[in-house]
Amino acid sequence: MQNQNVRLIVAFAIGFIVGLGVYAVWSSSGDTSDVANTPNDGEVNGIATTTDDVVKSGNSVSVENQVAGKKVTLTEVTLENPGWVAIHDDVNGQPGRILGAKLFDKGTSKGDVTLLRATANGTNYLAVIHTDDGNYKEFNPRTDTALLASDGKPVMVSFSVESLSADIGQTIEIDLSK
Repeated sequence: MQNQNVRLIVAFAIGFIVGLGVYAVWSSSGDTSDVANTPNDGEVNGIATTTDDVVKSGNSVSVENQVAGKKVTLTEVTLENPGWVAIHDDVNGQPGRILGAKLFDKGTSKGDVTLLRATANGTNYLAVIHTDDGNYKEFNPRTDTALLASDGKPVMVSFSVESLSADIGQTIEIDLSK
């Protein structure tokens, strides 16, 4: 009986290691860039696509590329007045459905926006600054409208969601003596 348990543990461990290797190869797809630290420099449809782009007004939002999940981490939010940062689907460079929003106070801060649904790998999203209608407890997209920069465009930044590849070089130790 104990010999059978050892075989089962060894088979599971081998299957786990093979699965990790297949996942790592499949998810990397030949891309050796570090998703979390690679800015997407440039501009798409007038939207800043890197954390280095600063909006000329006193309002800005910075976000790095993310791993899929139910939260988005904002690296810096600067607001002249209290306001919301809403995460939107990117619909051809324009804000689409709202996945979640968080209220930020006047000044510079950072934080996580909890989402109603998870983001998806290989998809772009927009972090958009919205005004606050005075009801600090509830986000209302009808009255907490997108904040416009001096050029009349919403203050927003684009980011992408990608999966992380597993580290194949990890060593897994299994104690079979018990």
